[in-house]
Amino acid sequence: IEYAPSAQLSAYVGGHLFSDNRDLGTPLSQTNRDSKSMDFGLDAGALETGKFTVRAWDGMQDEDQFTTSIAANRESERRTAILEIPSHDWGGGAQWTRTQLPVLSSLTVGGDFRHMNGFTGETDFAANGTSSYIFSGGDQVLSGAFAQGVIDATRDIRLELGARFDHWGNKNGITVDTSGTTNYENRSRNAFSPRLGVRWGIGRPLSVHAAAYQAFRAPNLAELYRKFVSGTNLNLPNPDLKPEYATGYEAGFDWQPVQWIQLKGTAYSADMKDFNSFVTIAPGQRQRQNVQKSRSRGGEAYLAVRPSQELMFSASVNYDDAKIREATNAASIGQRVGRVPVQKQVFRGSYTSALLGALTVIGRHEGIVTTLQ
Repeated sequence: IEYAPSAQLSAYVGGHLFSDNRDLGTPLSQTNRDSKSMDFGLDAGALETGKFTVRAWDGMQDEDQFTTSIAANRESERRTAILEIPSHDWGGGAQWTRTQLPVLSSLTVGGDFRHMNGFTGETDFAANGTSSYIFSGGDQVLSGAFAQGVIDATRDIRLELGARFDHWGNKNGITVDTSGTTNYENRSRNAFSPRLGVRWGIGRPLSVHAAAYQAFRAPNLAELYRKFVSGTNLNLPNPDLKPEYATGYEAGFDWQPVQWIQLKGTAYSADMKDFNSFVTIAPGQRQRQNVQKSRSRGGEAYLAVRPSQELMFSASVNYDDAKIREATNAASIGQRVGRVPVQKQVFRGSYTSALLGALTVIGRHEGIVTTLQ
């Protein structure tokens, strides 16, 4: 529901309910997921004098998984584990943007906050009928502040300067199993992510751009605190995990020789360090550790054709050569990073009219994907 009494003031509220219940092909195996959330937004002001934007959300999810073991002759089935995963995620952010400043063509400042709470309860059933229970979880609080300025150095050259500072803490970490209860020490970390971009307009139809930036990913609650059994391995939590960091560079062009056609392309390279992955620390025991480095090099291209004002076709392709550079397992060095497709293609056609509305058809394709370990 959206309310907009004027061009400079609008607000909305939205709700979402989702249920996913799957029977996995045998009488006892299934997985269920139910989620619900609400979103809120407020926009006030105009860009020329300063526009203030607020976004907030609150969401909850419950997931249950029932796993089984099938006999070799497929004549019997027994339940091996029941997994319960409740989680709660809420937060918000605000930013202020103004254009047409004396030196800056635009300035944006803002901040955001996010609180996540989640637990995993796993009951494992042995073949002899005995069972064991493992409970683990905790809280994660993330907050950040950011600023970005756009400078029109000349009529043809535009600079973008941005920076973001993040602080997050992991709290109330706990694991409970047959050996007892472990309460983990609260931890907090900081991260700084700068960005520099430049765009040069070479005449009207062609422009080139380049950028350099840094980024990070904080380890999630499951990686920090979850203790679980997978096959013959006991997977141990690691509350000392550091964030994963990346440094990237890119360069590209945007060419629009006539109004009805546009071609864009970008080449990029990114180095990632402190990837966390499972390391065997003892026979039958694994733990996530910050032991991997990888490099991603590739490019993407985009072509759009608009034969008429109502009709548009576009196609894009992305190639990503992502490989591991350092790891505790020497055999994995040089292999592709798991779950990163080598190439992706998207084709899109859309038709829009005042009478019929908008009709869009999208086709997607992903190439080879590998999963290590």
